[in-house]
Amino acid sequence: MFENMTAEYFLQQALANVSDKLDKREGAIIYDTLAPFCNELARAYADLELVLMQLFPQTAARKYLLLLAQQRGFEPKAASALEIKAHFNVDVPIESRFNMEQYNYTVTEALGGGMYRLVCETAGSAPNSALGTLTPINYISGLTECTFIGILKEGTDEEDTEDFRKRFIDSISDTQPFGGNISDYKKRLKAMDGIGQVKVFAADDWLGAGTVGIFLTNADNEPVTQEFAADIKNMLDPYPNGTGLGMAPVGHIVSVSPARSAGLTVSISITSDGSSGGIEERARAVTANYFKKQNQKWETRNVSVYASGIVAELMDIDGVADAQAEINGGASYTGTPYQILSAANVEVDIDEQ
Repeated sequence: MFENMTAEYFLQQALANVSDKLDKREGAIIYDTLAPFCNELARAYADLELVLMQLFPQTAARKYLLLLAQQRGFEPKAASALEIKAHFNVDVPIESRFNMEQYNYTVTEALGGGMYRLVCETAGSAPNSALGTLTPINYISGLTECTFIGILKEGTDEEDTEDFRKRFIDSISDTQPFGGNISDYKKRLKAMDGIGQVKVFAADDWLGAGTVGIFLTNADNEPVTQEFAADIKNMLDPYPNGTGLGMAPVGHIVSVSPARSAGLTVSISITSDGSSGGIEERARAVTANYFKKQNQKWETRNVSVYASGIVAELMDIDGVADAQAEINGGASYTGTPYQILSAANVEVDIDEQ
């Protein structure tokens, strides 16, 4: 906005207002007196540009973005803790503590049949990949079996600035959340820990009058667990369905499901110039990354993946002279509205020149 407000511009303007009868050349008293002031004036305009950038959610730094969002009651998602299911051979007390790898867990709920919910005492996504053997921290009489069964809800890191920026801007778009419309469901769900993308299907697109179908991914754009989806269902529309006892309006019979995962076979043929090793591992990595990028669009459209897109990624690998790819034997694949796509089976054939 103020890109023309340079020190040279201000100096020219100032000197133009000085009589030509006086010496205005560089090194003269008038020139040397005005030049430092013009430098400071240009710096002030540059600072003013930075201030203006903080007034808009599209350009504000995180600190000021949070202040703008707070005016609308909007907050970033805090880091959340990993929740797991475990089986014990005896009843264990609520709030008893266990260790798994480098993290500690607290028992928070009995699920029945010897199953319990445990919550990691360290918030964030790091514990998601540190899964192993559970051992008790406190002595529990008769306890001989501590079996980790599975993840109920993945831990998440504090919401990334750009993710929060997009969610905030989306919340003030033309489609205003109100009274259980699609935007309202999306706004409420995406503000919850552990939820990334949300698809909402209204009555005509789902199971008929009064029904609402919801599909969810986690923050990594992968399907949430069945247990997590069940918890969200219970929060929105607990039994008896449609009675308005949860967050959903009266008359809304809500079903909540993980996004459906479609594992595809990707066949890759690479001609190598022999100048670099580790091509197969990098080919698998760039293929997985390509699918991950395409899944970021799942909320607004059906996910499509293209063999040409994978080839473009492969050609950036050092040592690849040529590459070809197929997805499920064809040039492309488009998922259904409910599907997140993954390269479940990547076959790599390398031919050296």
